[in-house]
Amino acid sequence: MSSTSQGLAPPGKAPTADVVRICVSHAFARSASKVLPHGYVLPYRREDVVGVLWERGARLRAGLALAVDEAGWQGLVRVEGAGDPHLRLRFAQPNLGRAFSAGMALRGILWHQDCANVMAAHTQAQMDDVAATAWRTLVELAQSPVAAGA
Repeated sequence: MSSTSQGLAPPGKAPTADVVRICVSHAFARSASKVLPHGYVLPYRREDVVGVLWERGARLRAGLALAVDEAGWQGLVRVEGAGDPHLRLRFAQPNLGRAFSAGMALRGILWHQDCANVMAAHTQAQMDDVAATAWRTLVELAQSPVAAGA
């Protein structure tokens, strides 16, 4: 891969959405492959790891967007990221992001305020659980003194 002004692409090729999707997905799939670093290509032959990452990420993105809307945080927080496997909730006030991460941890989900990486090892049910937990955390956060001071 070479770095061009438009992004990553094979030598002599212009970057495409598929190239970017595969490059981003590769980084996250590798950690979920449960094999030694030089053997991480094998899972790609057995299953559609890249497809799984993007499917699960899309499910999480949709669930988070619904949680934001239903908890009444429209305009104060948005779902964004470098593709569906690499998401974040961007809060209008950084202190709200830190409070959200702390609330998620109290509920058993470690959520970094700058990004959340979906891995092939995550299940669809886990994506739904994260979104439901995000909703509960957002509802509670809306009633907290931290949100009142934002």
